[in-house]
Amino acid sequence: MLKKINHRKIIFVLIFLVVLIFLVVMVLTNPCTFQFFSLNSEYCFDPLDEKLRQSIGMFSMPLFLILFILFFLRKEVFFTWIKFAIPALFFSLLAIFTTATSSGGLFSVGLPDFDRALTTLILGILFFFISLVLIIYKSLSLKENDLKVLENGVVKSRKFRIIKRIIRIVLILCFIGFLLLFLTI
Repeated sequence: MLKKINHRKIIFVLIFLVVLIFLVVMVLTNPCTFQFFSLNSEYCFDPLDEKLRQSIGMFSMPLFLILFILFFLRKEVFFTWIKFAIPALFFSLLAIFTTATSSGGLFSVGLPDFDRALTTLILGILFFFISLVLIIYKSLSLKENDLKVLENGVVKSRKFRIIKRIIRIVLILCFIGFLLLFLTI
């Protein structure tokens, strides 16, 4: 089934959708700039929250960068990443929209108050770095599999195994950090 699907077309459509959503949200959340609700910007009313613009912006930029990188890689890397991205985006959106839009202003003992903007920022950064680690890991494992078929079936490359283990550990630690962050919100 993977041979029939052109992953570059899927990535191109996803990039188009991410850019389109970003532009639509920017236009709709900046009515004063685009003069939707007023003829002059002096008495413009902004009915939508700026936090929505920040939320969409902080997730669309890393998503755009990751999709741009994936456009030049093999389809196995893309399908491995998409298996991570769909649940991660779902749980991130769930965490973002269940978080309060602004912090309560309570004094926290050395901990920041989690509002929607901070949650979006942290989850966007985590999504970006976990995606990068996953892409690097899958690319290296595919290169290692390509090197294995040289002489009598298997060539053991110690360097690739060490890098693969390190990336596996970093990926597990990032996933645990993502879960802990999601549970604390």
